[in-house]
Amino acid sequence: MKKSFVWALAFLLLSSVAAFAGDDSDSYPNVPKIVSISVHHLKPGKENDYGALINQVRQTLAGAKADVTWVSAMPITGHGGEISLVSFHPNYADIERSHQEFYKAAGGLMKSADFNRGVADAFQGELGIIAKLQTDLSYNLAKRTYKL
Repeated sequence: MKKSFVWALAFLLLSSVAAFAGDDSDSYPNVPKIVSISVHHLKPGKENDYGALINQVRQTLAGAKADVTWVSAMPITGHGGEISLVSFHPNYADIERSHQEFYKAAGGLMKSADFNRGVADAFQGELGIIAKLQTDLSYNLAKRTYKL
């Protein structure tokens, strides 16, 4: 039993070393390591209403000087009725910090009855993704400058 445990521990150690040895993401310091994508599916014709709600959130965050950043995008081809919010992070801890700061600054707004009525009227569902940089599958990373 002890021998099996030692072998399992050795395997885990070698696996983790191999994983870090194959991770060359530090070779690209200006490329975000983690991307958080939140696709909000909206009820038909409610894009402008939901955009107004996002503007309320933006104003609340700006008023609190919250250190939260995202890029917002809407499809110009394909399925409409979506708003994607994308944020870039150097590590997982920064995602947690960003979420904490967001809820600290905008938590009151999120709990308000008027805001929640607006969300219920416009919002249909969400797809959330947290993705890790894959340098081995990326192309021309060094050609671009990314600012976090």
